[in-house]
Amino acid sequence: MAELRADQLPLLVTFTDLDDPKGARVVPPNNLPRAFGPFGPGVRLMRAWIEMTSDPLTRGIERKLPWLKDFKGYLGGPFDATWSRPSRNLTGNDFIKGL
Repeated sequence: MAELRADQLPLLVTFTDLDDPKGARVVPPNNLPRAFGPFGPGVRLMRAWIEMTSDPLTRGIERKLPWLKDFKGYLGGPFDATWSRPSRNLTGNDFIKGL
């Protein structure tokens, strides 16, 4: 097990609507209270770590995000003002690993 530094944290994303990939929003780890709305005061990320395991891969994200299977992302790129928005460049591969 190894503790992660702030620059090693994975991308945290929340959805305003699980049925709409355009509702994806990046959640900055240093601003979790905003992401949790009225439940947010006092919420903070204390630490994160990574651990090797022999457990099987977690499957089934496509049941929660049914659009994920065929989702190819949106057009955009580094010269597009909205390029950094996850709803512009998020793809199914960002959620399905190990297949």
